[in-house]
Amino acid sequence: MNAARAAAPIYYQQKYEQVKSLWLTVVARAIWDYAKWKKAERSDHRKEASSARHFIFDDDGGLVAVCAVFDLDLDKVRHRAQILTPLQIRKIERVDRRMRDRMLLDSCYRDDGDDEH
Repeated sequence: MNAARAAAPIYYQQKYEQVKSLWLTVVARAIWDYAKWKKAERSDHRKEASSARHFIFDDDGGLVAVCAVFDLDLDKVRHRAQILTPLQIRKIERVDRRMRDRMLLDSCYRDDGDDEH
């Protein structure tokens, strides 16, 4: 029984990291979609940008809670989405997916003195 109790925190930490990884991918994808398609002419691309815009910029879009739980700075995430251009996104597209997500979220963490995310 004691071994099971000792393993429980490790199990929950692993689950937390998996859920965090999933949500960080969602946030990176929203930044990606908004930055890439915000000035698109095609209606399907504009729809992608609109959905991402709602998630990122509307306080009821979900990003507020995700940032609070996973130590992202909401203003930095929003700023990142605003300043990225479609040209920058095309350059990032050539990078491995895991590295791409990291590049998109690079400056979006809260400043707490801890550089490991």
